[in-house]
Amino acid sequence: MNGAPDHAFLDLRAADLHALLDGAVVEDAGITLAPVPGAAEKLAGGLDTGALAGPAGIGATAAGDVFLADPEGNRVLWLAPCGNAPVPLPCAELAAPRGVAVAPARGWLLVADSGHGRIVVVDLAARATRGTWGQGTLREPCDLAVDGTGRVYVADRGARRVWRLDADGVLDAAFALGDPAPADPTHVAIAPAEDGERLLVLDGGEEHRLRVYALDGAPDTAATEAWRDALAGLAPGALAAGSATVYVGDRGTGRVLTFAADGRLLAAARWQGACAGLALDAQGRLLVHAGDGAVRLGADAAAEGSFRLGPFAVGDRATAWRRLQVLDAALPEGSHARLFTLTTDDDALVPPPLPLEPGGTGGWRAAPADELDCFIDGPPRRYLWVGGRLQAAAGGAPLLGALRVDFDGDGWLRHLPVVYSRDAAGRDLLDRALAAMESALDEHERLIEDLPLLFDPRTAPDGETGGRWLEWLAGWLAFELETLVAQGDRRLAVAGAFELQGLRGTAEGLRRLVELVLGVEVDVIEPAAAARIWALGSEDAGLGFGTALAAAQPDGAVLDTTAILDRSHLFGEDEYGAPLYDDLAHRFCVRAHAADLWAPGAREALVRIVERERPAHAPAHVCVLEPSARVGFQATVGVDAIVGRGARTPRRGPAVGRVGDTARVGAGARVG
Repeated sequence: MNGAPDHAFLDLRAADLHALLDGAVVEDAGITLAPVPGAAEKLAGGLDTGALAGPAGIGATAAGDVFLADPEGNRVLWLAPCGNAPVPLPCAELAAPRGVAVAPARGWLLVADSGHGRIVVVDLAARATRGTWGQGTLREPCDLAVDGTGRVYVADRGARRVWRLDADGVLDAAFALGDPAPADPTHVAIAPAEDGERLLVLDGGEEHRLRVYALDGAPDTAATEAWRDALAGLAPGALAAGSATVYVGDRGTGRVLTFAADGRLLAAARWQGACAGLALDAQGRLLVHAGDGAVRLGADAAAEGSFRLGPFAVGDRATAWRRLQVLDAALPEGSHARLFTLTTDDDALVPPPLPLEPGGTGGWRAAPADELDCFIDGPPRRYLWVGGRLQAAAGGAPLLGALRVDFDGDGWLRHLPVVYSRDAAGRDLLDRALAAMESALDEHERLIEDLPLLFDPRTAPDGETGGRWLEWLAGWLAFELETLVAQGDRRLAVAGAFELQGLRGTAEGLRRLVELVLGVEVDVIEPAAAARIWALGSEDAGLGFGTALAAAQPDGAVLDTTAILDRSHLFGEDEYGAPLYDDLAHRFCVRAHAADLWAPGAREALVRIVERERPAHAPAHVCVLEPSARVGFQATVGVDAIVGRGARTPRRGPAVGRVGDTARVGAGARVG
């Protein structure tokens, strides 16, 4: 192939990819079984609701309160999160209440009082009726839904339409669903969408349709048609929508079916029974109104599922597909996965369902069970389809990560003399045998190929799971990494360590090292370089600021003047002036602001770095500038200090003036 790539990672998120999923989903982490409602938990039972005819709503608050409509008993039952027996909701007199919905922004419960043709608003905090909406306009409201702005959508079977009210209950007379409008709206739900929200309406007419609309009432024809095929043959009698799934209760079978937002059937809930209403609680768990009580279904994964993904192609040519690998797979104990491949020249082909047995027909070739590295057989074809069957166990559902496919080339056969590949039959047999060996040793080959990544600070593994490779690289330069450094900054620190070696032992090198390792800006001050001997009458020296008095006479002791027995300093000509700087030479101070050293252990780390990096002959001092204001010394009340307010750590040190120049004693100046 003259250096051309002989493998590729399959893009499972490609826009033109056909994903035929049955109980499986494609997530960022890979392919796994779809999440579905699992084990049932009885919240309340033994209710004298009888055999319900028509919808009966259920709803929940973020605090865990559950509400059930009891049309036969003309009441709404309130089930507290502590698990006490349900009690009737204290509100106005009801007649065959059906739908319930929580308005979380107001703390209200909305009840579709179908017998009285109105909506009853209950203040949950006060446990009392707040008022009624729509009386005189609504005829037989049976279900409610609240969108993200607080507007309320009402399915009115008596008026054969869906109404919209604002958050205060004012009817929007101009709102109407576009054609085709539902003939018998029984349930409504709000579903999230990429560009906002969608209104889902369950139409109980002859076709039992689920219709999709924008929130302004405009019909989403494409989505409605997709749902037409999804619900074919079903008798939907309940509806709820989550962030990425839609739940539909089938009256014919008593099952609760889980669909993707686009209408693809994912799986059925493991619970089965009467279903008069559906809702989701704050944790995303499904609540079921079972007629005689409430059931909460826990989160679970489908027991099994399958996927078909494709078509994948390499340019506009026939490709010799050789090998399919699943990288980063997870197979919990007891779970299983089987891969299938299909090659074709027909880009419009919709492959048949995967065979139940490995030897099935339909063009699919099955790999051994749980073998996630398989040989792709057959002549060169333009397109490749990948399929798989997944089966969960008590330990969880399988997860198939990135998919890699090898194509063209001859694998390890290319390393053998050409005599081994002349005969077609022998070549195919040998290619299969070598592919098995290649698969067994592939991990070691990848480790060798990835060896250069271990020597690059940007890619070397870091942390306990990475084997501390990054610290190993830092050790090459005797560069110690502080535990305070974040993971991303650790890589930058090691990458810059070599350059810092050339500046080691200098003030600039120390400044850059502290900033790189701790992310703190410091000042490195060398008094010997900054100090000036003060002289009377000098205009550019402020006494006590950047000036110093000499520790001794510049020319040493002077006989009969400064010489004292056993306490004198005698100098030669070559040491003239040494006392002027002798106490300051080779010393430096590192100043940092307390506001920058907020992390636990940061101050100690700064001291360690300075002590480690200072030259052996140069004493060092670390000075942390604390926020302070002393009246009459470095601050003046009412001028540059506020007494009695919360302390605010300054980023810079206090301004210092010069006597007789820019400051006055006791007001922003200090005398050294």
